[in-house]
Amino acid sequence: MAIASIVGRQDEAESSIAQLVDVKSNAMLRSTGVAMLSMAYVGSGRASVVSRLLEKVATDPNNDVKRFSVMGIGFLLSK
Repeated sequence: MAIASIVGRQDEAESSIAQLVDVKSNAMLRSTGVAMLSMAYVGSGRASVVSRLLEKVATDPNNDVKRFSVMGIGFLLSK
């Protein structure tokens, strides 16, 4: 329900999402932030968000965060 409420509401969700994506000590919060980022921009194909998710794939030490990032890229590029 919470994720459904942010779909298409990029500007309003951006500050909360940025905080979650950047949490260094908790991989679950980073995964949640990546999922929220993906759902907020679903279908938009926005290059800046794809770039942020690709950065997570390349640099995050946790495999679950990487998986969520790859799935998120799929959501962003879907139409």
